[in-house]
Amino acid sequence: MLRALREGTTTVTATSEGKSGTAQLLVTAPAPVATVTVLPSTDTLTVSDSVVNVAFFAGLADAQGDTLSNRVVTWAVGDSSVVQIVVTSGQWVWVRALRPGATLLIATSEGKSGSAHLAVR
Repeated sequence: MLRALREGTTTVTATSEGKSGTAQLLVTAPAPVATVTVLPSTDTLTVSDSVVNVAFFAGLADAQGDTLSNRVVTWAVGDSSVVQIVVTSGQWVWVRALRPGATLLIATSEGKSGSAHLAVR
């Protein structure tokens, strides 16, 4: 088993019973996040007496539009008096409506951000 430590090339040699073979190994860095899309991109939430958490997802893609995963995503709301972040788990977040109003739900990964418009009634 091999573990990549950094980008570059190296030669791997295996020897068994006096015979050897080599292979060139090229290590490349993963593509950076180019776009962050919060889904759904708009939603209307309702304040109610029961605790209702609504889920949103941050879709991450590289410059070619290929889906990326296993990246750090941070979540924020524009007005935390309107919507509260309850739980985050990777690309997922659950929020709760607190009072009527409007705010943005913002996901950020590798310096790129996307948002959803939330209305609370």
